Amino acid sequence: HLYIAMDNDDAGRAAAERLAITNLDAGIDIRLLTTIHDDWNTDLIRLGHVSCANNLIRRLRPEHRPSGNLPLP
Repeated sequence: HLYIAMDNDDAGRAAAERLAITNLDAGIDIRLLTTIHDDWNTDLIRLGHVSCANNLIRRLRPEHRPSGNLPLP
């Protein structure tokens, strides 16, 4: 499995596309993890770490999601 954490802008999408295409022929399950705002730092500042973590966790395959009381409040 390959998770690509990409910024939500033209450069981020282009980089993610190149990385995905490079690994497509290998039969790897590829998932794109995008930001809500323009980049990860902006998401952290505007949404806070708990909201950012929850957004990421929801996009993970169920078997890759953490168990327990994560993320921390």
